[in-house]
Amino acid sequence: MSKFFEGLDDEGVKKIAKTVKQRAEEEESGEETGVVSNKERKHEEIAKMCKETDLRKTKEAEAFFKKLSKYQSHFSKDGVPEVLMEYLSKADVKGLPSVVKQKRAKFLEKYATTEITIEVVEKKKEKEKYIDQINKTLLEENLQARERQLRELEKIEGLTGVEQHRVNLYMLGCLADNIEKNYSEILRRIEKEVELAQEEEEKNIFRTRIKGYTRRIIRYVHEAKKQGKNWREECEKIREVAKKIKPLCNTLEKGALEICYFMERGAGKTEDGTENGRADKIADGTENVCDAGIDIEEYPLFAYLERIRRSPYPEALRMYREIEKQRPEEENTTDEVCYSKIEEELGHIAFKEKDYDSAIELLEKAYYLQNMWSLTKTEVVLNVLSLCFENRVRGRKYFELFKKSLQGVGTNLLLLKTESPKDEIARAFIFLHLGEYEKSAKVIEEIIPGFECRKLLKARALEYLLCEQG
Repeated sequence: MSKFFEGLDDEGVKKIAKTVKQRAEEEESGEETGVVSNKERKHEEIAKMCKETDLRKTKEAEAFFKKLSKYQSHFSKDGVPEVLMEYLSKADVKGLPSVVKQKRAKFLEKYATTEITIEVVEKKKEKEKYIDQINKTLLEENLQARERQLRELEKIEGLTGVEQHRVNLYMLGCLADNIEKNYSEILRRIEKEVELAQEEEEKNIFRTRIKGYTRRIIRYVHEAKKQGKNWREECEKIREVAKKIKPLCNTLEKGALEICYFMERGAGKTEDGTENGRADKIADGTENVCDAGIDIEEYPLFAYLERIRRSPYPEALRMYREIEKQRPEEENTTDEVCYSKIEEELGHIAFKEKDYDSAIELLEKAYYLQNMWSLTKTEVVLNVLSLCFENRVRGRKYFELFKKSLQGVGTNLLLLKTESPKDEIARAFIFLHLGEYEKSAKVIEEIIPGFECRKLLKARALEYLLCEQG
């Protein structure tokens, strides 16, 4: 072609070559172009050969099979034409020479293998087509549009087990975005996972995703209680589904226990420090933490929390150091919530016991693993510790947050009393730097009654004074 178009500019040659190539591809594909396709032409050639060949004549038969060998790539791709199969199948075997019989049998055997291969490949493509379509729905950022696509795919008959599972699992992701509206369907689809997630890979995908769904379900029930709804009834539904999917994982069952435990607060010390009469029985494992109908011995972190609440501080701290070694690296789980609550409650105990280093360590850990059960006073105590023990907190991650929290004092230049604990601590910080440690201590003692900090703040004020003089 290059010689033919010699003298034309390169761009012109490229355009012509592109047109020729495109035309050839159209012909090969057999699309309607107004001309006979390459495939049709080959089939006509083969039909003519069948009509003109007498297989009883050895020479004609040998020439026939020799010509057929030129079409092998075509047979492998598109299969053997029906006209050829009918011709070879209907041939009078008894009247054929032995050589021709062998060639005929060999060809038919090869064809059978080719047809089976083509059929398998086509079926595989069909299966891959559905799983690809299902996976591509994840590229759709609009969850309502993704949900519509998945519901249409779910209607297809003959989906494989994996395909059915992926549709169900991806639907959960869409529905969880509006849990208030879709709560019942979410639980139904989670329960369905036991039936659908059969292959190990599918089970692992579900185990990963159920963590996020469980957190959303817990938040939903938590909000239901705030709105005065019957949250115990909802929790019972969760517990029933949790038992059914337990062969897959116990994540949802832990979530049900978490809801009952922290929402009923049926054991140990409450936020105001009062005791519950069932605490001793729960701590020694002779009674369930709550009425969730779940054996607490399966989930010892809840029992540890009770024992830490009930034990003398040194023993509670030792117990924590032991279980902290077994801490899993998983995030967004009930186990993580339990560890965070253990650290938070033990941190507040350490503060009361004047073990300020341990209090700083534990409360900082709890602060960066906040959850819906976290106490608002944790941040307040951390800010007070940062004010009183600046040298111990400096260099820790939380200290940067503490410094930012002081910026609010810029809108209170007269240092007037406020309603915000954070702003009050900022006010105490300014008093301290002015050397007025008595005023600073008064502010802190109003925020945390019983915390004796005058001597601490007096020492801090002297440090600031010496630094300024130096």
